[in-house]
Amino acid sequence: MEGGLSEIGIRYQDPAINELLQTVPDEADRCTSHFNQSEDFFILLESPYTVPQLPIHHDVRVSQPGESYLSPLSRLLKELTGLVPGVLHGLTYFFDPSDILHPAFFQLLKMGEMPYLYLLKLDLSFRTHEHEIVTRGTNDLTPSYRSRKLFVDGAFIPVDEIRKEGERIVALAVNQTISSTW
Repeated sequence: MEGGLSEIGIRYQDPAINELLQTVPDEADRCTSHFNQSEDFFILLESPYTVPQLPIHHDVRVSQPGESYLSPLSRLLKELTGLVPGVLHGLTYFFDPSDILHPAFFQLLKMGEMPYLYLLKLDLSFRTHEHEIVTRGTNDLTPSYRSRKLFVDGAFIPVDEIRKEGERIVALAVNQTISSTW
C-alpha cells in the first residue's frame, strides 16, 4: 500500500500543563511494561493513581478545552509526574478535540538529518477488568477510577514539515507510511 502525507494539527497547548511538564525530572521510573489479554500496552506502577471524572461530551470543532476538562487533567498529570517522570519528561501537551480521553503529548527528535515526532497518548478510558471505580460515571462524566496500570500508546513518526506561527508549532506534516488500512 502506498503512503502519503498527513497533518497533525497542534491547535491548543495548555501553558499550565506544559509548565508542569517542564519541571519533570529526567529520572528512571520504577515500573514495568506489560500487555493485557487484549494486547493493550500498559505500564504497571508501584502505587495506584486516580483518574478524576472527565466530561464526556465535547464539540470536536472547538479546539480549546474548557476548565472542566483541564482542571482534572492537570491534577492527574501532577500525580503521574511523581509516579512516572521518565515517561513524561521532555514532552509537550496538546489538546486533540477529536480524542479527549487520550491526552496527547509530543516531542520532536532528530535521527541524522531527519526529524521525527514522538507522539504519546495516555488512554484514560475506563476498563472494567483493569480499574477500580472510585466514583460512578453519569451521562455527562466518566467514572473516576483508581489503578496501578497506566495504558499508553506511543509512536515515532517521520516528519516532512514543521509548520510554525512565530515560535509555536501549529502543525506537523508527517509521512504516513500506510495510506489506508482498508
